[in-house]
Amino acid sequence: MNAADGNSRIFRYLLGDVTPSAQEEIERRYFSDPEYLSLVDAAEDDLIDAYVRRDLSQADRERFEGYFLRTRKRRDQVKMAEALLEHSPRRRSFAPVILIMAATLAVLVGLGMWLATRQARTVAPSPVVHAPARVTPSAAPPATVAVTLLPGLTRAGTTPAKVALPPGAGEVQLSALVNMEGQWRDLSASLRSSDWTATDLTINGERIVTMTIPATKLSAGEHVLTISAAGEVLGEYPFVVEK
Repeated sequence: MNAADGNSRIFRYLLGDVTPSAQEEIERRYFSDPEYLSLVDAAEDDLIDAYVRRDLSQADRERFEGYFLRTRKRRDQVKMAEALLEHSPRRRSFAPVILIMAATLAVLVGLGMWLATRQARTVAPSPVVHAPARVTPSAAPPATVAVTLLPGLTRAGTTPAKVALPPGAGEVQLSALVNMEGQWRDLSASLRSSDWTATDLTINGERIVTMTIPATKLSAGEHVLTISAAGEVLGEYPFVVEK
């Protein structure tokens, strides 16, 4: 890949080949700038295309396989790109477009089925703040904030989920949708920006993992929740905390 490419810094980020400060800067920017988020998405497609066409250097192929492919979702994207290349090796210019359309359609269909199932079961959505029974104002326990997260960087140009913590909030209940089929065991979760971790988590029939995080572990700003199973990353969930 040409190092002079205008997206080379994003490519290095996707390959895990940037300093921690540069990684933080890039992630802070795509949290707040939908256009930059789209640029990161496009660079990811170009990187996958370069890998399957063997346009990467040996060093970058090793970084790609050791860092970029650490999630099942990305490995599935590479398999799809390889299948497209095998059936249309001469139509390079259309491969990234087809990949984007296929991935977007898969996410929309999966999300639509998930929402339809929830509505069919008439499951009432969790309120944003669970109001505790009040005897006197001083007796009210700390509030719990409930939020549902979707995995990964969206290609629809929307910003990450926002979690508004009211004064006195005691904990945050996060429900993360795992966008992959499978019988997952040894589920765990962690926050990139904190020392908080959780183990022995469970996933329900709608592929949702629910966990509770003390509000004190969530500072104002950007966060990324990672869900793993037996050491394999199942999804990364960006969100922003507002206080």
